[in-house]
Amino acid sequence: MKKIFISFLGTNNYIPCNYYFGSKKIENVEFIQEALIKIFFEPFDNNSFLLFFLTSKAKEVNWEKLKQRLSKYPSNQICEIDIPDGRTEEEIWEIFEKLYDNIPYNSDIIFDITHAFRSIPMLAISLLNYAKVMKRINVKGIYYGAVETLGNRQTIENMPLEKRDAPIFNLTQFNELIEWSNGAYEFTKYGITTKLKELVNNRIKPILAKTKGKDSVAKNLRFISNELERISFAFSTVRGNEIYKNIKFSEIETAFDEIYDQIEIKPYKPLIEKIKNKLSGFKNNNIKNLFYAANFCYEHNLIQQSITILQEAIITYFCEQFNFDYKKRKHRELISQIFHIKAKNIPENEWKPPAKDDVQLTEKLLIQVNNEFAKMFIELSDLRNDINHSGFLDSSRSYNKFYTKIKEIYEKVMNHLFD
Repeated sequence: MKKIFISFLGTNNYIPCNYYFGSKKIENVEFIQEALIKIFFEPFDNNSFLLFFLTSKAKEVNWEKLKQRLSKYPSNQICEIDIPDGRTEEEIWEIFEKLYDNIPYNSDIIFDITHAFRSIPMLAISLLNYAKVMKRINVKGIYYGAVETLGNRQTIENMPLEKRDAPIFNLTQFNELIEWSNGAYEFTKYGITTKLKELVNNRIKPILAKTKGKDSVAKNLRFISNELERISFAFSTVRGNEIYKNIKFSEIETAFDEIYDQIEIKPYKPLIEKIKNKLSGFKNNNIKNLFYAANFCYEHNLIQQSITILQEAIITYFCEQFNFDYKKRKHRELISQIFHIKAKNIPENEWKPPAKDDVQLTEKLLIQVNNEFAKMFIELSDLRNDINHSGFLDSSRSYNKFYTKIKEIYEKVMNHLFD
C-alpha cells in the first residue's frame, strides 16, 4: 500500500527551529515538512510518495529551498502540483479536484495542514472523507507544526536555537470524531453497526497489543462493539430468544458507564451517551426486550422484522402467562389459535389441533383473552401475511400503511400488557 504525504507550501520566510512529536525531535529545520517526513516516513521506501501543492508564489519563494532539503529522497517520489491561490469558489473547487486526482486508491495518507491557507483546512477534511468512500484511503495522520507557541517572530529570532522547541499537534482525532459521529448516526438512525465495529477494531488493536489486553477502555469498547453487532444481527434476523434471554444488555450499560467516566475528549461523551440511550429499557432476561426490539426495528425501517417480532413477542408473553414452554411449537401454535378463535368466534367443531386436543384447556384460556386484543393479533397476522407475499395479493397494502398500522398496534399492545 502506498504511503502518501500531502502538504501545502507557504510563502513566508520561515525560521529554523526544533520540531518535536512525542519523544522524537528534529532539530534545526526551517520547514515543518522536513520534520514530518523524518518522523513519519523514515526509513523511506519505494511505496512512499511526497505530494506538495504549490501556489505560484510559494513555488517562487520556497520550493527550491525545500526541494534541496529533500534531495536525499528519490526525485521520482516527490511530486509538485501547481494550484491556484483559492481566492474564488471556482479556484477552491479546482484545488479540491487536484488534491483528489493526485491521491492514489487504497493509500495511507498523512496530511500536513500547517500552511494550509484560508479555506483549505475545511476543504481538506471534506476531501479526506470523500476520498475514504471513493478511493478507500486510510487517514493515518493530520499534523500541525505549532511554531507560534514560541511567540511572535521577533521573540523567536531572539531565542537561541536550542530553545526553539516547537510542538507538532496531532489533529487526527478531529477527523476521527467525524467518523465516530457517522458510526453513531448509522446505529441510532438505521441500527447498522458496521462502521462502529470497524472504528473500534482500528482503535483497540494497537492498544490491546501494547497493553497485552489489559486496557479497560479498549476491552470495554471491544465488548460493546461485539454486543452491538450481535444486537443488530439478532434484530435483522428476528432471533427472539437471543433478544429475550442471551444478549447482555445490563453488562453493555455498565461498560458504557465505565468508558464514559474514562473518556478525556469531551465531544466523544455525547456520542457514547446517544448510543447508550438507544438501548434504554433493554435489560437481561426481560420479556419487554422483545417488544422494545419490535419498536427498534420499526424505528430503523425494518418493518417486516418489526411485525414478526411483535407478534412472536405476544405469543411468548402469553406462553409465560399460562405457564407454557414458549420454545415448544405446540404451545406457540395453541396461543396463536386462541387469538384466532376468540377474534373470529370460531365454533368448537371447527377447531384444529392443538386447540381441539384439549377442549377444556382451550376454553379456559379463551376466557382469559380480551376480544379486542385478539383482534389486534389478527391484524398483525394480516400485516405479516401481506408483507411476506411481497404485495402480490389482491388485498395488498401500500407501503406507507404498514408504517402507520404497526405503530398503532404496538402502542395499543404496550398499553394493554404493561400499563
